[in-house]
Amino acid sequence: MPKAKGKTRRQKFGYNVNRKRLNRNARRKAAPRIECSHIRHAWDHTKSVRQNLAEMGLAMDPNKAVPLRKKKTWRQKPASQRRKEIPCLGTSSTMCGTW
Repeated sequence: MPKAKGKTRRQKFGYNVNRKRLNRNARRKAAPRIECSHIRHAWDHTKSVRQNLAEMGLAMDPNKAVPLRKKKTWRQKPASQRRKEIPCLGTSSTMCGTW
């Protein structure tokens, strides 16, 4: 099927583009080379990073892999829920108690 006339634009060379910076940014954005050969050969490009690392027995997020038990802070009960303690002064235990 023929193309419509005038819709293609020829490539022009950008003279005012800093090629050194362009190549450096492209190199930064490219995927890094994995130095460990075991990880590099076991990597499956069809899977996500989390799935690949889980298959290898590695953790993506160490905070979720080894959860720390949170400290329980002791709070005092509000004054409305506290019961008043009455000190026993007499010998009878039926007279003492809480109210």
